[in-house]
Amino acid sequence: LFEANVFSSLSVIKLRLQHIEETQELILEQLKTSKGSSLKSILNLPVVSLAALESLEETLMSQEDVYNELANKLDWVGGKSVRECTFKTMRKLMSDEVAATLNWKGGNSKA
Repeated sequence: LFEANVFSSLSVIKLRLQHIEETQELILEQLKTSKGSSLKSILNLPVVSLAALESLEETLMSQEDVYNELANKLDWVGGKSVRECTFKTMRKLMSDEVAATLNWKGGNSKA
């Protein structure tokens, strides 16, 4: 009898947890779309040229509110590893064509 009650309670807890997780995912999606839509139109992300990337950099350096909004948006980007998170963040910021012209050290005629 005791074991049956425990299993029953665990089943109820599991169902409630699943419902909470589903609700949380919906809320996060709504937050992502509501925060991202206004910012995307302001910054035209992802950037598609080096000139647009430089313009974005200037905007972020001169407008703290835009910088903070972009930082908050990118804060929602997740991943299972640092590599995955980095790739997803870069995809939100720039096109593959722009990313291909960049490297960390600026060597090989890249920015």
